[in-house]
Amino acid sequence: VAWHDLCELHKALYYCEQALTAFKQVYGDEHPDVARSLNSIGKIWIDLNQPKKAIIVFQECLSIQKKLYKNQTDNNILETLSSLVSALE
Repeated sequence: VAWHDLCELHKALYYCEQALTAFKQVYGDEHPDVARSLNSIGKIWIDLNQPKKAIIVFQECLSIQKKLYKNQTDNNILETLSSLVSALE
């Protein structure tokens, strides 16, 4: 996320949420792009020092990923779990 790299976290959050809405409209609620967008949003919430919001988003992401990827050791699931742990610290 380019805005994230420029420390424009609120802009990054805005555009990630726009992408999430678009992906849900195009693909439905359970698609890899929806999960990826949620993961990005969760990371931004962590950077904005909003761990409770991040946890909610990561849990939603994880729920989708568990339905998409039957292998519980899928890299996407592991990345989200790692992010969730960061939010809980």
